[in-house]
Amino acid sequence: MSAIDLGDVTAGPAQAPEPPMYSRGFLQAALAVLTVLGLSAIAASERAGPSRLLRPLWSIAMTDLSQFSISGGTLFVLNNGWDVTAYALTDGRMRWSSRLSEHTEMATDDLGSLLVPSGYTRITKENAEGYGRLDTATAATLALDPTTGIQRWQVSGATGYRDAGTALLVEADPQGGRPKMFREVRITDGAVLWAHPAGHPQYWLAGAGHLVTVGDDGRAEVSGLADGTAVSRGPLPLSRKELSAGVVAEVDATALYLKRNEGGRLIVRAFDLATLRPSWSVDGGATAREAHLCGGVMCLSDGTATSAFDLDSGRLRWRAPGWIHADTVTGGRLLAERALSTGEGLLDAATGALVADLGSVYPVWDAAAGTPTFLLRDTVRPPGRTAVLRLDSRSGSRRLQGSIEGLPVKPCVAVQDRLICKTTTGMLTVVAVA
Repeated sequence: MSAIDLGDVTAGPAQAPEPPMYSRGFLQAALAVLTVLGLSAIAASERAGPSRLLRPLWSIAMTDLSQFSISGGTLFVLNNGWDVTAYALTDGRMRWSSRLSEHTEMATDDLGSLLVPSGYTRITKENAEGYGRLDTATAATLALDPTTGIQRWQVSGATGYRDAGTALLVEADPQGGRPKMFREVRITDGAVLWAHPAGHPQYWLAGAGHLVTVGDDGRAEVSGLADGTAVSRGPLPLSRKELSAGVVAEVDATALYLKRNEGGRLIVRAFDLATLRPSWSVDGGATAREAHLCGGVMCLSDGTATSAFDLDSGRLRWRAPGWIHADTVTGGRLLAERALSTGEGLLDAATGALVADLGSVYPVWDAAAGTPTFLLRDTVRPPGRTAVLRLDSRSGSRRLQGSIEGLPVKPCVAVQDRLICKTTTGMLTVVAVA
């Protein structure tokens, strides 16, 4: 890889300037940019010296179909659906490589835990006219040892949900494809912690320590993921038509949040998990487009603003005009998108107030930390490079660290002080950021 430069990282002419900020961190970032521009003006066509703040560690060639994930200091790559290779994140040393016995497609999270789909069950379904059609579902899940790549265990069912230590495997019924068996397994050794018949639910949802199933009649059952024990049972206001069309819901530690279109209006209803009794409802109106949990509140977006509602009472807590699609950031912040133009901003999760307008950037998340650690932006002079800025997610301050060769292809990820990106040059590159 060629030397890393500091390039001209100012936004292009079509981009609106960022609003002034007066935090100490911002002034430091601004001084860094001005220093770079000053050197460029003095040196004219001379190439800026290499940055000591960015250090390329290693890179490997990847195809557009390759997938990668990081877990426990190891970077796992799945190439062409057949070959899984493990690399040490620190130096790129290949730890092992294993060819799967069958072609597979894996979610990124499953690749990180090395939970591999195995085999297929033929599914027979009927359409509304009563005609049958054939489909397939994953028959089993096998786990590879992260240190050797050798198969450790295999259990019936597809990975439906997983956390750091366990996975919920869902076995499909060949007649119709609905779940017929749930199994909770320990990822390290495949031990089945509990298993029980699923009851062929029309809809199911797992998360926050709970499993929720809903039958054809709209009756729901809540079970604990830790032991499979039933917590509560009760009806939900869902018709067969709504169930067939697909339920949209979320769950946290205490409540189920059901999102429905009622007469062209987005309605969010909360149900207590311990009793399944309704707690509150929010009418998002005819212009509301989506709702999701964020930063300890329920965020509703109408395409022009985000409104946040209290999870205990459903009362409006705050409204942030001009910002939508807010994601939770560790430390009481939200990362939101501009409603009417490109750009990102940090909001205070408690009040919705704008902490920092980050401009037109691509945030790179550290999933373990729950924060967007780096911001990427195309350089203008020289073109074809990518500026890297380190973000303080509390204050919103940014520090220019330098630029890297090539334009990253989403997604990029961060692991502490490591930036890992696929690039347009067909490489997966790992860079240390000071």
